[in-house]
Amino acid sequence: MKYIQKPIIFFLIALSMIGKKAEAYDSAVAYQAWYVLHQMEKQAAIPKGLLMAMSLVETGQAMEGSILPWPYTINTNGKTLYMTSKDLQKKYPYMEQAGVRSISVSWKDTLAHKYSLSEFRERMSEFPSDAPLKLKIHPFSKRYKTKNEAASVAKNLIALGHTNFDAGLLQVNWMYHGENFNQVDHVFDPSKNVKYAVNYLRKHKKDRDWWRSVGRYHSGTEKYAKRYIENVWEMYQKVHRLPSV
Repeated sequence: MKYIQKPIIFFLIALSMIGKKAEAYDSAVAYQAWYVLHQMEKQAAIPKGLLMAMSLVETGQAMEGSILPWPYTINTNGKTLYMTSKDLQKKYPYMEQAGVRSISVSWKDTLAHKYSLSEFRERMSEFPSDAPLKLKIHPFSKRYKTKNEAASVAKNLIALGHTNFDAGLLQVNWMYHGENFNQVDHVFDPSKNVKYAVNYLRKHKKDRDWWRSVGRYHSGTEKYAKRYIENVWEMYQKVHRLPSV
């Protein structure tokens, strides 16, 4: 990759993180991610800094450490699964390998009880063998150090039956869009992830302005779309040093 002057945004965003503990990450990966976002904005005639703001909200907002675009990010949504104790014995390794943090379990008319994964493992033998279990996997987010690590987690989530997770640089939802990628690893490739996300964003741009397209990109439900627009706009202001309204 030819040398290009590093964007001032890294300096600006980093200033807001002084005093906060940063995760270990390869800055070259973050810079390459920025470059992909920047190039796609130019190629697709997208307002400068918009994809960057979206990515920072999507992959940085819930992370500890520096706010930088990070392509190996997974954000899971809550997921309810039903299975027998026998099935649970087979599925549990996927939970562990996917890094599930907490689970609520109930059966028949019992009240759900929330466990950490280690507590859940210790209690598994106490669950009834003659009644279907209702398992609620609670949301979790993580920025992984490598593409292979992120892809491995995603594959274990899918094997578990949990496909409702957002992945990659612009957090493409696997449940709704996974069929558009030839394999799981591709959603963590910055170029493939951003190209697909931009096509989806532009699809909604046909009858909307850019900001309403950003909202629809995130959700078809108005209140969630509005909240997302506000979050991206706040980050967009930081990217461009715009004054707060």
